[in-house]
Amino acid sequence: MSENFSLIFFIKNRDKTFEKVSDLITEINKEDLSLLGVKIEVRSEYAIEYLEEVLEK
Repeated sequence: MSENFSLIFFIKNRDKTFEKVSDLITEINKEDLSLLGVKIEVRSEYAIEYLEEVLEK
């Protein structure tokens, strides 16, 4: 039973984190990058490698 709880807790936290990242990317797109004509892709899930690539650019 505790394994199921842990998995559900992990999934909910992961989903909240993805939502926060999406909100931040949307804000960055609107406020900072729109002037440059550049846009970061908003996704429903994010891999570490994708976020590292975004940070490098």
